[in-house]
Amino acid sequence: MLQRKRACVIIIDDDKVLLMHRIKDWKEYYATIWWWVEEWETLEQTAIREVKEETSLDVKLDWIFCKIVDERHDGIYYLTKIFSGTVELWWPEAERNNDHNHYDLKRVKKEEIKNIPLFPNIIKEKIIEYFK
Repeated sequence: MLQRKRACVIIIDDDKVLLMHRIKDWKEYYATIWWWVEEWETLEQTAIREVKEETSLDVKLDWIFCKIVDERHDGIYYLTKIFSGTVELWWPEAERNNDHNHYDLKRVKKEEIKNIPLFPNIIKEKIIEYFK
């Protein structure tokens, strides 16, 4: 059964990608900024709001990078290079941050993407391809 729709954002800063570094239940991974689309919001509204809430950045979405639909994901991934503000872990992730559920924003260099556990793996492959 498919999950609800997700609005996901890939933020490109020169040769780096801004990702959420997570350690949850002692498992380490990275993810793009994302959230479930609320019934009162469009995909774009959810994406822009989530970036602001999680990173404090204001973004303008450039284009739809890809769509991933499988048994666990139904996500639209936007790509943007247009943002303003200072990267800072914001609400609600900053409030929930603890030793067992850790959040940290990281700018990952394009050549390091292949060496990190980026979830889902298909987005990792697509980001690597983007930088070629």
